[in-house]
Amino acid sequence: MSRVLKQWYDADKNKLNDLVRQHSLNNRVDWKFISLQFQDRTPTQCKLQYRHVLNKLAPKVNEIWTEEREKQLLTLIHIYGKKWKFIQQNYFNELNPEQLRLKFYQHLNSHKEFQRIFDSAENGERLNKKQIESVKFALERISLIKQELDELNSNQVALITMDPLKIKHLQHVEQHLDHIQEHEQKLHVILENSLYTM
Repeated sequence: MSRVLKQWYDADKNKLNDLVRQHSLNNRVDWKFISLQFQDRTPTQCKLQYRHVLNKLAPKVNEIWTEEREKQLLTLIHIYGKKWKFIQQNYFNELNPEQLRLKFYQHLNSHKEFQRIFDSAENGERLNKKQIESVKFALERISLIKQELDELNSNQVALITMDPLKIKHLQHVEQHLDHIQEHEQKLHVILENSLYTM
């Protein structure tokens, strides 16, 4: 019987945190036991909730994720697919495959958030401050990507010295430039409308 996914409320999160603290032995957790303490949670749901939401990645791991490293990960996934172990062993020795998978899905979730922002704007809804900051950040990133593409196209010498993965990433981005510019225009309109109605 499959269990229906349901939201983790604060009380559930606190309970999970306490259970993990109380029932961990040598950094090992019996996720099956912990899941039985909840009405409709699988061991996997408890494990993911604890590891990726409650017990955030250690700061040293977060520091690894520069914009350049994120681009590298996305390019490698584009080339090799979701072969987390292969990518980890060959390109990200300091991380584990699960951390790569998590970063990729965080990236996908940010795209879903932008779809919600677009939908809200199309429905005439006002954006909250967090959404407005996300739009500003996205516009900055698009601007940087366009600058990198301009540099790449105007300076063929840079091609010789540039990291092959970065070139591959920029070529991939260039293929989708029309789509990116369309998003950029929409984001500018959304931002102007949001700032105007505040």
